[in-house]
Amino acid sequence: MFASIRSSVFVALLALPIWAQRTQLKPDFNIFTVAQDIELGRRAAQEIEADTKVVSNVVVNDYLNSLGRTLIAAAPESKQFQFQFRILDERRINAFGLPGGIVEVNRGTLESAVNESQLASVLAHEIAHVVLRHGSHQLSKAYTLQSSVSRLGAIGKTSISEALAKTRSSFSAGSTLLKNPKDAEDEADILGVQILYDAGYDSNAATAFLEITAAKTNAPSRPVNHPETAKRIARIQKEISKLAPRKDIITDSDKFQSAKALLLSLP
Repeated sequence: MFASIRSSVFVALLALPIWAQRTQLKPDFNIFTVAQDIELGRRAAQEIEADTKVVSNVVVNDYLNSLGRTLIAAAPESKQFQFQFRILDERRINAFGLPGGIVEVNRGTLESAVNESQLASVLAHEIAHVVLRHGSHQLSKAYTLQSSVSRLGAIGKTSISEALAKTRSSFSAGSTLLKNPKDAEDEADILGVQILYDAGYDSNAATAFLEITAAKTNAPSRPVNHPETAKRIARIQKEISKLAPRKDIITDSDKFQSAKALLLSLP
């Protein structure tokens, strides 16, 4: 009898779908501390905001930061960063996850999203850049290429000012530090969709918003820091296939639609 039960259970288990293990990602080589990431991000935000006005509407900003906090709670190792979410008065679709936790989102991103899941997919992607420390990793690589091994020393020994000066780096528009290489974008796509899923949102919103972005962006002005849309969609779909289906997912909210309508009404 017990053998029969064990056999039945075994057959039942075989009938269940087996989900592949999600892709595991960790921050790469870095000569800076997380505290230096935060300093670097503040400097970056100052440069960006010197050129582009920040939308100061309290209602819209409160909504964006509330959504951001929901996603941060689902992101690995996120507590060590100082996250803030800001809206730039720029109609083009774009966003930046700066070192240390400041996430700058163009108003055109929120205005173009159809629902909350799509906006959440953008924030999750940028949060992934932050927790994987892509910005300071890029600066670490640039500084290391121009320095002798003896000058590198322990993690945190090199000051941000010294690194920026030696590599002639900045976070102004078009700078190399705002253009993540393809491997960094790949990682942010993968971890971003994991964060989206773990926060309870519709994972497929990530690919849906990429399609919206591609349709609204003319090829000559397409952001050079993002790989070809079709390849990104395929990579994201592959990661989604590793995640078990969820019954209860968040697609939209009244708060998103209200914030979007309010933002669209602003000059």
